[in-house]
Amino acid sequence: MEKAQFPNDLPKFIFSITAILLMIAACFWVLKPFILGFLWAGMVVIATWPLFKKIESKLWHKNG
Repeated sequence: MEKAQFPNDLPKFIFSITAILLMIAACFWVLKPFILGFLWAGMVVIATWPLFKKIESKLWHKNG
């Protein structure tokens, strides 16, 4: 079994990890105002799905 390879350039490794964590944090910061809307839209879709399927079956299974 081989030993784990550690990066030779520790500052480059630390900078890479920090950059990735900063990008993840920035993505959450940008999406933060929309999270409540996404949750609300998901609840509406789940709640109305049986009605949609019933109407679709009355329209000969055409969803357009």
